[in-house]
Amino acid sequence: LKAYETDLRLFEAFLKEKKLRVTQVKSQTIDQFVEFLAQRHNYKTGKDGLAESSIRRRLGAISSFYHFLRCSSDGKISNPVRVFHPPRRSKRLRERVPEQSIEKLLDAIDVPRDKAIFALFAASGFRLSELHQLNRNSIQVREEFHEGKPIWLGEGRVLGKGNKERQFVIDLPTVELIAGYLSTRGQDGIEALFISSRGKRM
Repeated sequence: LKAYETDLRLFEAFLKEKKLRVTQVKSQTIDQFVEFLAQRHNYKTGKDGLAESSIRRRLGAISSFYHFLRCSSDGKISNPVRVFHPPRRSKRLRERVPEQSIEKLLDAIDVPRDKAIFALFAASGFRLSELHQLNRNSIQVREEFHEGKPIWLGEGRVLGKGNKERQFVIDLPTVELIAGYLSTRGQDGIEALFISSRGKRM
């Protein structure tokens, strides 16, 4: 409520400066308000210009306010924010987790199954549903040459998002961790790659 009130008071101050009433606001006025927000000092970063997320929040508050006015006036007051298309959010690239952090986490896991699961997640970027469907024979080991030197990789296919099949490749240390986990299970006759303590697919 406090944030909502702050947003509306800011819009009120903007309209007073423009000598406009709330009923006189057009989509062009909203454009000008966005420019006003984009130049406003950001106290969190110490720079000029609010973040897109902050601008969107303020526009959302104003849109809700005009929706209230529209309902209160039996539709006589329109919502100028409806026809405004705010700038699309820029997608931030996710930062890669440092190898040292992954190694520390792996070293802290002493259960072979859990260590293999974590390593597989880190190496493949699997979704949980993709890891769930893996069987003992889902990963094949193949030899590949890189700069004239042979390297061994594990590869396979899973059904991913949208029921689309995709190929995955994992490094040899991850394959070895999976093999180490399977050796602890022996020939239990269970098809699933990862099983619970009750012998069921995880």
